[in-house]
Amino acid sequence: MSYTKTDKTIAGAYPRSSRWSTLFEADRLSVVYTVFEVDNAGDTGEEEEVQKGPLVNLIFDSGNCCNRAIWYYHIERLIELGSSKDSAFRINSAITFDRVNQGDSAVVNQMKLGPEYEWKDGARDILEIVRRESQDRASCFWKAGNQTVVVGHSMGGYEALCATCMSPQLFVGACLFEPVVWIAEDDWDGFSLIMAKVYAMLQTEFKDETSYSTYWRTKSFHRSFQERPLQDFLDTDRLVEADGSVRNKTLKDHMMCNYAGGIAASTFLAPLLKGNPTPSLHVIGAKARWNPARTNSFLQNTMPDCEARLVEGAIHSVNCDQADISINLISETIVSKAIPEILARREKDKISANAVAKSSRAAYAARLASEAVAARLKQVKKAKSKL
Repeated sequence: MSYTKTDKTIAGAYPRSSRWSTLFEADRLSVVYTVFEVDNAGDTGEEEEVQKGPLVNLIFDSGNCCNRAIWYYHIERLIELGSSKDSAFRINSAITFDRVNQGDSAVVNQMKLGPEYEWKDGARDILEIVRRESQDRASCFWKAGNQTVVVGHSMGGYEALCATCMSPQLFVGACLFEPVVWIAEDDWDGFSLIMAKVYAMLQTEFKDETSYSTYWRTKSFHRSFQERPLQDFLDTDRLVEADGSVRNKTLKDHMMCNYAGGIAASTFLAPLLKGNPTPSLHVIGAKARWNPARTNSFLQNTMPDCEARLVEGAIHSVNCDQADISINLISETIVSKAIPEILARREKDKISANAVAKSSRAAYAARLASEAVAARLKQVKKAKSKL
């Protein structure tokens, strides 16, 4: 199955939730994203769908300290899976993006970024991307309509879930890898202590390429990544200066800004989860310690349709450490969550359409009857006038 891969840049959500998201209030931040458009040539509508399964769009949101390239491997494999003869679905398009202070977006926005980042703005940026692609007839995204599955890890899991709360009609499923969705007040002090340790270990400036590669491969959170996601990150997040020194596109200060927004973010999202109907798969690393234990149970006990899946031996970065298992879990989300939701929505639409049609027929019959009565009364009145 062939596909095209295109980088795009759009204006992000505006205005931002925090005045200090930008240096000047009028600044408009940009979002850089990559679209994989799959050539599903020969599709002829419903008959083709029965044979090959429904078209599905995917949108990916990474955790902090990462960039959009960590998902390239997942997307390529999912396109392969969807093109196999016995697949229950087909990938129509897949999108992965850099949040405004991360990766290529951070480079574009470097003269505008302020000292704060509101996580819910990441969710709003997801909606901007989805709506933009859905309305663009030059893009293949619109072909699958609102049949979109959102995938997120950690902070990106929060933003993905928050996007489904804001516009549930746009999504038919969510696959959430170790999402940071709720930090209880009792855990706030512990979270602050962790942040101090994270700041001490984070590094984004290096004397040369060797130091850059060595740090991310042996000392960073990424050191346990599978080779392909790690290499894609290393290849796309480096900036080489004139003197040979290297730095990441995402600055350490902005990484810390993202972490600092976690507590406020959780207090915003938690009350919205009870009313979120999006069918979701919640992936938990059995050895993960980033999220407090009660975060996982909170999500299970709060969302109407959220199924937990424990990955043995996995830590918080399960989406890239266990990339192949994660790909299978995304595929499972499409099959067990998204496709039933697609079919349920279509059945609901048919019932609604039939009800409207029935109502319209009744209204038409009533109008004809009314016109017939009026005509008869007119005849009677005319006859009486001749007497």
